[in-house]
Amino acid sequence: MKGITCKNCNIALADARERYNMVFFIISTVLGLFAIGVGFFLPQKKHPLHEWVATGFMLGGLITLFIGTAIYYADMARIARPIVLLAELVLVIYLAYKKLKK
Repeated sequence: MKGITCKNCNIALADARERYNMVFFIISTVLGLFAIGVGFFLPQKKHPLHEWVATGFMLGGLITLFIGTAIYYADMARIARPIVLLAELVLVIYLAYKKLKK
């Protein structure tokens, strides 16, 4: 009984895991981009605390994007992998350029 496996169960589990990872990727991407947007457009001149809050939102949004991508990366289509990674790299460079320009 030790070596018995259930091939149908494994296939169903793999399909469910792939769907879960895709939903997690989509939700984390939307929430991450929302957090980055809030952090980027938060007015910073009114109070110095706003700069700290904006930085926290942007850092949290970037971490959320990276974690969602890392979890779904293995299930992602082969052509989508470099496109998603390039988009995230461009976003990081853009945010660094805009924030460090000051």
